[in-house]
Amino acid sequence: MKDIVIDKIIKRIHDNSLPECPINLETNVLRKIQQRSLPDESTLGWLNLLFNKTGFVISTFAIVVILSSIVSVSLIKLNYLETTNYLANKALGFNTVTDSQSFQFIIK
Repeated sequence: MKDIVIDKIIKRIHDNSLPECPINLETNVLRKIQQRSLPDESTLGWLNLLFNKTGFVISTFAIVVILSSIVSVSLIKLNYLETTNYLANKALGFNTVTDSQSFQFIIK
């Protein structure tokens, strides 16, 4: 008796037609394949997100330009001050002890 009931249920399930595939099934499958073939988003995703935003790139570029300008001007000014001090010491004769010509004269 039980076998007959089970057979009827199986026959009824077997006779039911399969539901239609969704229209966008092929698109969904292709999208999943592409997603799995791309590199992992967790490793480079944050970097990609940062560079996709033009505001971030422009502000970073502006900060780099400003900092490099400050460093360049500071180094030029420091070099100018050192040159000025050297020329002032030489004009006043404060560098006679360190002058190589003086040492050569003393040694000879």
